Amino acid sequence: MCGVMEAIMGIGMVASAAGSLQQGRAQASGMRMQAYQSMKQQQAYDTQAHREMQSAEYEVEGIQRNAERVSGAQANAYLSTGLALEGAPAEVMKDAAREHALDIAAIRWSAAIRSQNLLNGGDNAGFNAMSSLVGASHAKTASYYNAATSITSGFTSMYKNSPRLQKALG
Repeated sequence: MCGVMEAIMGIGMVASAAGSLQQGRAQASGMRMQAYQSMKQQQAYDTQAHREMQSAEYEVEGIQRNAERVSGAQANAYLSTGLALEGAPAEVMKDAAREHALDIAAIRWSAAIRSQNLLNGGDNAGFNAMSSLVGASHAKTASYYNAATSITSGFTSMYKNSPRLQKALG
């Protein structure tokens, strides 16, 4: 009868160790999936940051074209009325050019801030990915320790509960 009890305890010990290993593999797999998703999120942030800057440059080109049209129209209007492009007319044209330059600077500055915010979000996602990969490694290592603990605990329990083992190993 003692042999049957020892066999049942042995089977329980092996099942517990196998369960610990499987749990560690499952947890590590889940963390690797989180890492993959974080890496994809980082790529999306980086892509969006690049598109933000492209969009700003497209907007800047439109303002520059508009500034050239306005400047040309102002010059034609002044010249068609017989005014020289000096004094007040020249100042008006310079003021319009300064405003366009300020608009361009504001667009670029705003896009740079939005882009940097997106890149920061990407950096955070990258950190999360690395953290998940480290966690996956730790989960797998912990499962080995848990399995070893189950086996050690099982042998200890078997030894304590089996006079025959105590006598044999005694």
